[in-house]
Amino acid sequence: EPFRDIALTTDTADIVFILSEDGKCRVECYEEENATHSVTIEHDALVVKSNDQRSWYDHIGFHFGSPRITVYLPKAEYNTLSISERTGHVELPKHFSFQHVDISASTGNIHCSASARDAVKIRTSTGNICAEDTSVGSLALSVTTGKVTVSNVTCDGDITVGVSTGKALLNDIACKSVISKGSTGDLSFDHVIATDQFSME
Repeated sequence: EPFRDIALTTDTADIVFILSEDGKCRVECYEEENATHSVTIEHDALVVKSNDQRSWYDHIGFHFGSPRITVYLPKAEYNTLSISERTGHVELPKHFSFQHVDISASTGNIHCSASARDAVKIRTSTGNICAEDTSVGSLALSVTTGKVTVSNVTCDGDITVGVSTGKALLNDIACKSVISKGSTGDLSFDHVIATDQFSME
């Protein structure tokens, strides 16, 4: 069925988006016993959810293969992308475009080169965030102890970076304003142009 939105909720699987060569949507999930996924179309949205019913002792032992969800999309433009992740990594290639992107993770790394006509919001605790080679309406990135890298980005609105004890590296950026808040982390700017203001705490 056709869909405009994409929503994924998973625990440990890496998430990768690939443009489908045959024009059909396909979702490939690595699954273990008692750790399956459901893939449905709900209210004009592709919905992927994990159903992890494993006990704590199921995580002990040798496990072969990397948990991974590969989403083959038939077109390059969609409305909303929403991802809720725990420890996996997320990869958004540059040939995809969305109206709005919202990604939250705990310890996973997030790499975003997809464009967004409206806003991109990415939050993680101990993982790293990289946004590069893209254009967005606004960009809001937040980490606790991880690192934020923003490179070669054109932003119509504000770029907001929140870092507690990590690092933020920004280079080759044009935007309206840069707003940064942090505690004990490092902040580095190189070739960053803001037409309105720089605000750093």
